[in-house]
Amino acid sequence: MKKKLFAVIICLALTAAVLAACSASPADVLDGKLTNLTANVTFESGDGVSDKLSSCKGEGDGGFNLIFDGKKTFNRVFITTSAQTSVKLSAEGETIYSGAPGYITFPSVTSGELRIDVQCDGKWTVESLGIYNAPATDELPIVGVNAEDVLGGRLTAEDFEHVSAVILRTNVLYDTDGGVHFADVNGTDGSEYFSSCVSALKAMTSAPVYMQADVMYTDGKDPVADGAHLRYAALRTNSFSTAGNLAAVVSRYGLQGLHLDFSDGATEGTSLYLLSEFAQKWKQISSSKITVTMRLEGFERSEKYDKLVSDFFRDGNTASSLLDALILTADGGVSYETAAEFAGMESKFRIMPAIDCNEDVSVFAFANDCGLSAALMNFNKAGADAVKSVV
Repeated sequence: MKKKLFAVIICLALTAAVLAACSASPADVLDGKLTNLTANVTFESGDGVSDKLSSCKGEGDGGFNLIFDGKKTFNRVFITTSAQTSVKLSAEGETIYSGAPGYITFPSVTSGELRIDVQCDGKWTVESLGIYNAPATDELPIVGVNAEDVLGGRLTAEDFEHVSAVILRTNVLYDTDGGVHFADVNGTDGSEYFSSCVSALKAMTSAPVYMQADVMYTDGKDPVADGAHLRYAALRTNSFSTAGNLAAVVSRYGLQGLHLDFSDGATEGTSLYLLSEFAQKWKQISSSKITVTMRLEGFERSEKYDKLVSDFFRDGNTASSLLDALILTADGGVSYETAAEFAGMESKFRIMPAIDCNEDVSVFAFANDCGLSAALMNFNKAGADAVKSVV
């Protein structure tokens, strides 16, 4: 059952209904959520004027003008090409974007046309093109930050202006008996380091702060690694004492919740049931929030997996009644394709794709505009700018 569990969720509504959205493309999802302004446009290039997107192609550097049927206001462009290219968008004589194609955000522009220049070493074709005017969102993200970024001066209060909660990854360790202690960091006492991280973060934001614990599979022989590692065995055999010890740390440092990260590749699928038991115990002893990250893998299906998911996520069971948010991640990061599949999901509680700020943060804007809540992991300046582009 390893690494397969949330493949089921992508092709299941969490009430066990099969989703037709599994085959939806990113462009299809956008066009279902927003008005595509490319209807009734013409494309003008050196080869003449055409109303077919297939005419937008070339070899080497080139480009075309997109002519609207009147003045239009827009702040998003979704463009994909058949080859590795760089694009520049211009309107009213001003450059509004220059960089890689994808889902592009910029301040609203009103114009009767859009110039698209393409740079490429070989042949290229525009495969999809959408122009949209997306409204601002009031759905703010959960963000995950690393201790070194908090203490290293790489984040400021301004970066946290538009977040709903912060997950702190730092130096808390957990053993198989459910005991909690702090690892020393660069010669600094572990508890002092943790306290400094919490204080620095609270000085930058009034948003709720959750402490992260990574749930890892272990045979009990390997040492506990540095970082916030909650041993899988601690959930399996000592869930009550583990919950109590974690709740004590959360309370002692004035935090608002716990975040469990099940995204380690070796964590077994039976962790669903362990999570159910743990979450129930957590809510018995703590009024704090509990959120979870789990991994999305592949698309294998079976009756066994379907029953496991439907039993766990049925109305009134742990996920819908106890978890405050479920964050789903994937190998290689959440792409436009996986985010599009998330957009078709229905649930009784909060589901969020995990966007890695060290990768393509434009997926965050795509997710928001497709009606999704989203989590920004490894939160940084690029992530903060991505949030500003949609609020």
